[in-house]
Amino acid sequence: MDKQNENNQNGKSKLSTNSRIPDTLFLYISVITAQLISMASGASMVWTSPVLGKLYSNNTEINPIGRPITTIEVSMLAGIPTFTNILGILFMPKLSDIFGRKRYLLYSGLVMLLSGVGLAFSNSVILMIITRSIFGFPGAWTVACLYAAEVSEDHNRGKFGCYFGILNQIGHLFGFIIGPFFSMRYFTLIITSPLLIFLVIFMIMPETPMYLLAKGREDECKIALRKLRSNKSEEEIESDLKQLKENQRKQSERAGKITDLVKKRENILAVIFGLIPVLDKYCSGVTVIFTFLAPFFDQAGTSLSGDLVAIKDLVEEECFSYLPLVQRYPCFY
Repeated sequence: MDKQNENNQNGKSKLSTNSRIPDTLFLYISVITAQLISMASGASMVWTSPVLGKLYSNNTEINPIGRPITTIEVSMLAGIPTFTNILGILFMPKLSDIFGRKRYLLYSGLVMLLSGVGLAFSNSVILMIITRSIFGFPGAWTVACLYAAEVSEDHNRGKFGCYFGILNQIGHLFGFIIGPFFSMRYFTLIITSPLLIFLVIFMIMPETPMYLLAKGREDECKIALRKLRSNKSEEEIESDLKQLKENQRKQSERAGKITDLVKKRENILAVIFGLIPVLDKYCSGVTVIFTFLAPFFDQAGTSLSGDLVAIKDLVEEECFSYLPLVQRYPCFY
């Protein structure tokens, strides 16, 4: 019994030591690079705010469509891409189970980059609607979050999961800051540029170990683990591989249907508690506010331009909202 207790204590001590090992730089680069898609998506969300002022102009050097945009066209330009984005998020990310997380993100990044360039050179409202709809249709940011979760470990998954929210808000701020000072073409190209950086760097990043193991590619899974967790010994890599196999086995045993979410009381509560924050956010009208933030302040008749007020409002409302989290959980950042 004494020997067994000693072994247990040694195991716990070793586990606690491993949990204090700093995460590798390669892992940070992998997650941040994947979340550049979220940054571009965030900037795209606020694209209309600084652009609408230009599209209302009679100056053909500023307005690429050559005439002031109509109210109906504004509604279509803001509403149709949002609707197609919702459809894309519901169905497209499932393809990552077929192509793989990395390959799907690369394909999506290329599609988003090309559609962003097409948007920059669009000279009609119809082309703008089409290219904006294509830009968000892959729902790539959801797979980027999945990639971050699958390359992480249990002790750091929460930290890397927060990177989506941070990069997405940086994208919002990036769009509001850049928009007023550039033409529509250059503004669109600048906020699309993170996708080019993403495509160049992400090509050398590994596929997620969990996906490789699910597809029976165990040797490639080991290679990916060695890259992502280069601070671990070969024995620890083997231990992580066994843990992944065990998690995959449990997951396959627990596989169920979507109807299982409403069969048990605890599942129903989990769904409700998960949906409440999301519904609260979007039912508050945040999407509409971000879309028309600068025009709102322009029509309010403030002494400052709507673009400048929009930047100030976003900094105070969004970026500083993370300050309590940083103060409370400094280890995450």
